[in-house]
Amino acid sequence: AMPSRTLLLVLVCAASGWAERQQAPQAADDGGAGGKATGNATPPLDQPQLWFAPWFSSPALRAQMKERLLRGDVVHVRNALQPPIALAAERELWAAENDFHQRDAHRKGFQFYHKALELENLQNRTKYPTLLGLDMLFESLQMKQWASDLSNFSCFQETQQSFSWFRPLDYLSPHSDHQHDTADRVLAFVLHLTRKWKPEYGGDFVWLAPLYHHHPAFNSLTLFLVSDATEHMVTSVSPHADPANFRRFAMAGWWRTLQSKAWLERSSTQLLTAARSGLCASPLPADHILGLQGLGAYEMPFGDLSEPDAHGWDMGFEDL
Repeated sequence: AMPSRTLLLVLVCAASGWAERQQAPQAADDGGAGGKATGNATPPLDQPQLWFAPWFSSPALRAQMKERLLRGDVVHVRNALQPPIALAAERELWAAENDFHQRDAHRKGFQFYHKALELENLQNRTKYPTLLGLDMLFESLQMKQWASDLSNFSCFQETQQSFSWFRPLDYLSPHSDHQHDTADRVLAFVLHLTRKWKPEYGGDFVWLAPLYHHHPAFNSLTLFLVSDATEHMVTSVSPHADPANFRRFAMAGWWRTLQSKAWLERSSTQLLTAARSGLCASPLPADHILGLQGLGAYEMPFGDLSEPDAHGWDMGFEDL
């Protein structure tokens, strides 16, 4: 069940006419076995509004997102990227099968097991133009400014990000993303890039305080401010998710700060206090800044152009 503080916002997106023009083909035709990366030109990196769907350019929506983030909520944006870009990224992830490497951890209190694609480690990363473009976009000055505006922290440190592939039985155990040795991670993001992923396949993004399941719907973007209270996990992928036809791909990372080491032991209360008195000249009123003890989830769906998400966790989500 969704938390009581969850607010559902339904907007008629200007991109709604793309549903017919950009209908995703079957996996075997483009993103499945034998799929090939596209060579389409990507938009300029200094114009992120051309990469994202129209929600990105709305000051009103940005203000709502910021308010929810500063409350300590996790925010989910449906149809985050322009559909052709999201589709091209998924195709390239299928084509990059042999460039993924195994990542795992098995220490007390934290374990994970999945594959990762880190473009900086590839000699010929230009063969994936859309993935490279996304990697550079999230590192761009414009996106760092956007993250700074949303978080009220200066997020101009180098961005950390990579692409992941969760195969059957892969998982990520509960963790907060907060690192006490550096504490420089401010705004976390997860961009889900798997079409036709069924709820019964698992691989959910699960927010643990309070418990909330987010189905990794294609082209959805998850955002949250990192603190010691932002516990979350990825559930194990079911063996019934045949990797020949279905692969759970995502891009994840953090915008980071160069601000004082005073944030080394940043707690949930310190985080929101700092955010409230951060970069912005007009921070939110005190009564808008809530403690992280009752973290909620904020859905911003604009109609999923590729697949209905009728798993029941979107509080009456409505296709537009």
